[in-house]
Amino acid sequence: MKHAGITPRVRFEVLDTNTIGSMIQEGLGITIGPELMFKKQPGIHIGQLREVNWRCLSLACPSIACASPAVQAFLSVAKSCFESNE
Repeated sequence: MKHAGITPRVRFEVLDTNTIGSMIQEGLGITIGPELMFKKQPGIHIGQLREVNWRCLSLACPSIACASPAVQAFLSVAKSCFESNE
């Protein structure tokens, strides 16, 4: 926000996504977060940021070799979804 020249006036800080959604619906503020948090909540407009943002994802399990077939299939699908096209 500093890059955009915006200085927020923080009056409330909460962690619970339901509380955040309720505060937005009541006009008590805005937030930046994953779209899934608010996608199905009425009265909340979801916009896109102009800046490109990304995050690293990690999948972990105790042992891929000992993982169940379902876990191995999930890891395979997840890997194919997030592999770089470079």
